[in-house]
Amino acid sequence: MPSLNALGVKSADIAVMRYDANGFDGFGNAVFASRDYVDKNPRTVAAFVRGVNKAMKEMVADPKAAIEALKARDGLVNVEVESARLKLYVKELLLTANVKANGYSAVEPKKLETQIAAVLDAFNVKAAHVTAATLYTDRFLPPKAERLPPAWKDSF
Repeated sequence: MPSLNALGVKSADIAVMRYDANGFDGFGNAVFASRDYVDKNPRTVAAFVRGVNKAMKEMVADPKAAIEALKARDGLVNVEVESARLKLYVKELLLTANVKANGYSAVEPKKLETQIAAVLDAFNVKAAHVTAATLYTDRFLPPKAERLPPAWKDSF
């Protein structure tokens, strides 16, 4: 929506189909690595996950600094559009009830199993060996207390 608004399209003229309002309780961000890489580089994977966790917390704690860092990296960034996009992302997609209660990357195994089944069904794949345990591990996550998001300040 922020990009369309920046092009002059009014929010009232945009039809938004929210996945969660239509029966899809999906996940947001994900970090993927091959099993081979994880097995050979567990310290690197753990450090990367800690870094992503820290960055997510810092982005929520100081969204203005996050946008400034983005602008410093890419001078063509429209600060107003990216600020609107960040607000939408954090409020609607990132700070879910699960994240607020359990921290970043707290996967509910039953939900993941449901997602796996839906994808396998949609693509007519018969792969009983795909389970939550084969796709997700929490072994590289920082402790829960370190993964809890800070309070969101909507104005920045």
